Amino acid sequence: MESLLNLVFLLRRSILSLFLIFSVISLIFAQQNPVTANITYEAERPLSVDSIVNVGYGTQKKNEVTSSIAAVNSDEFNKGYINNPIQLIQGEVAGLSVSKPGGDPNGSFYLRLRGLNTINANTQPLVVIDGMIDASLDNVDPNDIESITVLKDGSAAAIYGIRGSGGVILITTKKGKKGTAVIDYNVYTTAEMVARNNPAMTTKEWRALSAETGYGTDFGTSTDWFKQIEQTAVSQVHNISMSGGTDKTSYRASVNYRQGEGVEINTGYNQLNGRINLTQKALNDKFTLDLNLGATERESQLGFPEAFKYASIYNPTAPVKSSDPVYSKYDSYFQQVLFDYFNPVSIIELNKNEGKSRIMNLSVKGTYEILHGLSIDALYSTENNAVLGGQYYDSHDYWEGMNRNGLASRQEDNSLGRLFELTIHYITDITSTLNLNLVGGYSYQDFTNEGFYAQGGNFLTDAFSFDNLSAALDFKNGKGTVTSYKNSNKLIGFNVQ
Repeated sequence: MESLLNLVFLLRRSILSLFLIFSVISLIFAQQNPVTANITYEAERPLSVDSIVNVGYGTQKKNEVTSSIAAVNSDEFNKGYINNPIQLIQGEVAGLSVSKPGGDPNGSFYLRLRGLNTINANTQPLVVIDGMIDASLDNVDPNDIESITVLKDGSAAAIYGIRGSGGVILITTKKGKKGTAVIDYNVYTTAEMVARNNPAMTTKEWRALSAETGYGTDFGTSTDWFKQIEQTAVSQVHNISMSGGTDKTSYRASVNYRQGEGVEINTGYNQLNGRINLTQKALNDKFTLDLNLGATERESQLGFPEAFKYASIYNPTAPVKSSDPVYSKYDSYFQQVLFDYFNPVSIIELNKNEGKSRIMNLSVKGTYEILHGLSIDALYSTENNAVLGGQYYDSHDYWEGMNRNGLASRQEDNSLGRLFELTIHYITDITSTLNLNLVGGYSYQDFTNEGFYAQGGNFLTDAFSFDNLSAALDFKNGKGTVTSYKNSNKLIGFNVQ
């Protein structure tokens, strides 16, 4: 009831505050005035003159667009193993830089479209999914995307404010179509392996240098430390969807399962994603209701990238493990007591670094055509993102856990974003070459972030890992660390197109 009252209050305030801004766009026939060069489209994938382009809070025909916009449809997406939606247009949009350092399957992609933001040095473009501003790319599966539009110039900031100063990426998910229900199933498997490691001495090279200089201890074995911590990463994707509809109702539902391994041993993830899109028409097709629901759950084994550092410097004549009783305190892993010098295999195999995340979003949009060319729509959406992480360093781990007799940490971060928007559109043709496009809107968005962090050591046993922090004697001795936080902010403004 409280949420409903808040919605009514926002609606009243938005109507009182609503203003309209008129813009007259002079249009010339396409054969007389070709599309200007600042509109980025791939030459080998031309759009027809009547192609519709999503420009934020509305659409335009391609020959009406006067700003730098790139639109890529599903049949133009990159093919192959696509783990993140942004990979669908990697290399397809001029000026959009997409990179992901390393082979970590849980790593994030870095996007840069318009350089550094002068306010907070943020290079990431704003992401809008089905009207949900600042939505998470992790909550939409690449198989569910219909089109991606990239707003690259100042118009992005003009529409979305300071958050659009780094550019805007508009994602539209697939909807159901009128006709018999259609079921699609896709499955594919991939394998990844390391093509090249950082240069490191082989056993033969090390022994030759040791014989020449007279330095170093030869432990009598031959170990390729990179091979010890690397694997062939096998990943698989399963996607099933069902869509259909009638004159009044259309729907599409999908379930996506992804399982991926990293090239570092004991890393990878399991992810389950579901999405439902529903469209219903009523009141002689004057009213349209769109409902979008998406949810993603992911379990990750994050590993320890520091192991690659030590694999590049560790003695290649040293064994991974030793039966010598002197190494029993290291759980039989070979170690040398030197500064910043650790067995890379023991780092990965003795310790745990895991994470769980859950993302849910819901958006409801109602559009009513008051008169021909005049319509009003209201959008409400919410996104909840919860992340739970845990690390445990074993009491036999010479790298981190031994000097604390086992060290555990646990952290949780929760974020909630809510958005309400009210927009009025009016479009009419004044002459054959001149039209009137009138758009006014009000937007309200609030965010709440909260979480905690706890760390403690000195365990009687390693069996609890990070699942029983109360077993850490550090908390009883006043040496444990516990912190928490909560903050919120809101954005209220008018949007114009």
